[in-house]
Amino acid sequence: RAARACSRASAGEGTPGGVLTPSRVAAGGVARGSGAGAIALPAGVREDGGMLNVIACPGPDLSAAQLHGLLKLRVDVFVVEQECPYPEVDGLDLEPSTTHVWVERDGQVASTLRLLDADGEAGPLVIGRVVTAPDHRGTGLAAELMGWVLERYGRRALELEAQSHLAGWYERFGFVRTGPDFDWDGIAHTPMERRPSVGQGA
Repeated sequence: RAARACSRASAGEGTPGGVLTPSRVAAGGVARGSGAGAIALPAGVREDGGMLNVIACPGPDLSAAQLHGLLKLRVDVFVVEQECPYPEVDGLDLEPSTTHVWVERDGQVASTLRLLDADGEAGPLVIGRVVTAPDHRGTGLAAELMGWVLERYGRRALELEAQSHLAGWYERFGFVRTGPDFDWDGIAHTPMERRPSVGQGA
């Protein structure tokens, strides 16, 4: 698969999201990062007239600074805040089939999620590592990132493993439970999926 440059797109901000920490698996965007072939993504305007810049980047194209920013937020929340010592760096972040999606505030990662597409069109797209920094919770950033995914990949089968107390939040995006809750490092998780939607996404 050819490398793609990290890209910035404008999109409308969604509804409040809060801390979202599932799967530990689990007109006119401005290109960000090195390389050619920036992804063209549509623009949106928030009700207050502001713009939300969503950045999408394949794992191999992340700069050292971008990777550090993403990992720092994930470790700060998943490991430190949630008091859950586990190997957050799982070896998947730099895979060609991995895409990182995030928004920044004041030069720092404010909210992010990760897409794993190891099987391509033949398998589901796995959403994980959804997290928002404490100072930006309740501002709709995570909901906007989920909307970004559905707009582009809504015709694909999507899977995630939500922390169980957030399962209801994911139901708002069309996800349904696929099995019983299970314990993962002392935290209850719920397996969920969203079936393909006709007329939405790639």
